[in-house]
Amino acid sequence: MTNYHHIALLLTPAISLWNGQVPKRCQMQYSPSDVWRCYFGYRIYSTLQSPVFVFQWLFDEAQMTADNVGAPVSKPQWDYIHKMGNDLRTSLENVTAVFAPSCISHMVLTKKDWRHVKINKVSLPQALRCWELQVHEHNHHHHHPHHHLYDPMNTEALPRI
Repeated sequence: MTNYHHIALLLTPAISLWNGQVPKRCQMQYSPSDVWRCYFGYRIYSTLQSPVFVFQWLFDEAQMTADNVGAPVSKPQWDYIHKMGNDLRTSLENVTAVFAPSCISHMVLTKKDWRHVKINKVSLPQALRCWELQVHEHNHHHHHPHHHLYDPMNTEALPRI
């Protein structure tokens, strides 16, 4: 079973159960049986008209678990998570506003220390406030390329949040 087929089998009943809705602009890009693809940010983003601020850990703990990669201790595990971080960073290139710390984690707001995560001395609340005060006309990178906050990826230990 391919990864996409497995994802479709998991998502399709949930979408029906919860009466999930996605923008028409995204729906029109896929056959009715493939609309589940619109539940992935990199596929739906270009179809959105409202401004969006994206928070994403560069090293998603849930994805690492799904891919059967534990806490990095071996070179192949380190190589995997660095590739995952680079791939994720690439997928966010056209996103207008991004806060992407290079930590291994999955949840944000349910963790008590979420306000203390910083990139270049800027916290998530500060980044959100700055973004909130900006004029937002479109959801495309070429309009506001300066709204990217990426944590520089180093090859040393990645903190767990």
